[in-house]
Amino acid sequence: MKRFGWLALFSLIMLMVGCAQATPTAVPTVPPTVAPTATAVPPTPVPTPTATPVPAPTATPRPVPTATPTPVPTATPAPAATQLPRCVSGATPPHVFTGKATLAGAAAPDGATVTALVANAKCSSAPAVVSGGRYTILVEQPEGETYAGKAIKFTIGNQLPSNAAETGAWEAGGATILNLTAP
Repeated sequence: MKRFGWLALFSLIMLMVGCAQATPTAVPTVPPTVAPTATAVPPTPVPTPTATPVPAPTATPRPVPTATPTPVPTATPAPAATQLPRCVSGATPPHVFTGKATLAGAAAPDGATVTALVANAKCSSAPAVVSGGRYTILVEQPEGETYAGKAIKFTIGNQLPSNAAETGAWEAGGATILNLTAP
């Protein structure tokens, strides 16, 4: 305790010496408040209305009517009638036969002829010519004859015509697909 006693004693002395020399503080005085002084503020400018320029209206062009052309009708050409071969008499349309032509078990050669016979008389305006193994022949009814429903026989070949096994029946304006075979 000796060690701390000197320190404590020294601190106490210092404290007392300091208190002895202290002077009491007077009542604090507050400096007077200075009254604010007005400063000159320039006046705020007030806007004065000015007239807004109004643009002159733009002239709207008036549409000018365009003349509408009057369509001129174009004459449509009438389709040309497909003329069928005329009959010998010109009064009764022929019967058309078409099909394959077979001679001796093979397609008839190009250029071979096919002939139509009614009552063993030729009744076509011209013999048909075979092309690609096919034929087409017109069987016409001569003036003064009546072929309606009669049987038509056919021959195939040029030199020695051979009778085809098939026959047809004549009909005015008829068309028949008939494949012909001859030995």
